[in-house]
Amino acid sequence: MPFLDLARIGQVRALPNRTFGPGANRDGITGAARPQRAGAAAVRRPWPLLAWTCLAVAAAFALSTALGRPFPAPFDEAQHLVYLRYAFAHGTLFPDLTGIRGPEGAANYLNHPALYYLAMGAVDRMLGGGVTALRLAGAVLHVAAFAMVIDAAVRTGCGRVAFVAVALLSVAMPLAHLLGGLITNDTLGFLAGALLVWSFVRTADRPRLWYAVAAAAVVVAGWTKLTAVLALFPVFVLAFAWAGRPRIGLALHLPVAAVVAALSAAPYLVWLARYGSVAPILVPTGHDLSPAVTLGFVLDAVTDPNFYAFLGMMLGGLAHSAFEPHPVVPADVAWLAFGLVAAAPVVAAGRAGHAGNRPLVALFAAGCLALAAEFAIHALFIYSWYVASGTLEGFHFRYYIGALPVVILAVGCCCGRAPGRREHRGERDLAD
Repeated sequence: MPFLDLARIGQVRALPNRTFGPGANRDGITGAARPQRAGAAAVRRPWPLLAWTCLAVAAAFALSTALGRPFPAPFDEAQHLVYLRYAFAHGTLFPDLTGIRGPEGAANYLNHPALYYLAMGAVDRMLGGGVTALRLAGAVLHVAAFAMVIDAAVRTGCGRVAFVAVALLSVAMPLAHLLGGLITNDTLGFLAGALLVWSFVRTADRPRLWYAVAAAAVVVAGWTKLTAVLALFPVFVLAFAWAGRPRIGLALHLPVAAVVAALSAAPYLVWLARYGSVAPILVPTGHDLSPAVTLGFVLDAVTDPNFYAFLGMMLGGLAHSAFEPHPVVPADVAWLAFGLVAAAPVVAAGRAGHAGNRPLVALFAAGCLALAAEFAIHALFIYSWYVASGTLEGFHFRYYIGALPVVILAVGCCCGRAPGRREHRGERDLAD
């Protein structure tokens, strides 16, 4: 009998760790047992040099904007500065948006929740009210967020080629990094998305802790800007529902998702009660006459050939916006590059599924659906503007900055080795 027990022990010890990175089994992280600490040590190995290079590229772009770009920069930087000082002076989560006055007394048209503005208003007060100091604080937040994305890529075990692809993406489409050096709530939106991706990848070892962090990231997105939570809430709900997480079943996930939805929606419900809209128009614009996006409007749009012609123009506008602030990029190049990047979550989900990594399949599939839903909402609203005024506007790639960390990780997983396969050179599994 002792000999039989030893044989059983040997069989147990031979079982592979259920990990997120190389060596993950067909079901991903579905076991209830915590991964072995020996595997945990492997994930804390130093980043490869190319990962540090990616981070250096992001920091260089953010710092170049923070230190070298005259104030105010585009992307509403002056209005963001006015809002944060107003919000901090009044000390409330729900400031009177109509009371904000921009340069020369002009009404401020920003209608975002106040979390970013209160936080950066406190930084502004501590650092003496300098624009450069505020920009540098934002750059620190952005670099920290991008470091989370890079660490997530390291943990998935996609290999060095993945970091080459991410570095090239940063150079070709540097908009997120450049925004990181400006005074804008897009910085916090990107941080929320990065925190969600990073915590999702890390739930292999301490699922409840990192699940709670992921939920908090979605709430932060909700209190930052509407477009960020439109992207991240579906990712949170669907990715954790499909991933087969240990000790995070639907009995826990669905009530938590409901609470997260309520907390994330709170500022917009206040705006709805106060101003009659979750995204109130605070200054007169040509959008005032645009038709409401009702079910009838949606049905009319999807049966109108002009709507699909508009979608083509919108995609072209987004493709060019993704290359800001590079000089004019030929339309065919912009279309090709933008199409490849947009397809990355689909391809990454397929590669992860072929490799048997169920959690990454869930993450990228959820990202695909979230991006599609946000694009549909974005298209319908700016199409209503187009119907009213005949002008083409609102084609801003930065509206998707909350979901950008998912896309960046997907690009890495597309270009590196298939996430989930064991290396044949004797490397240890990546576990957390």
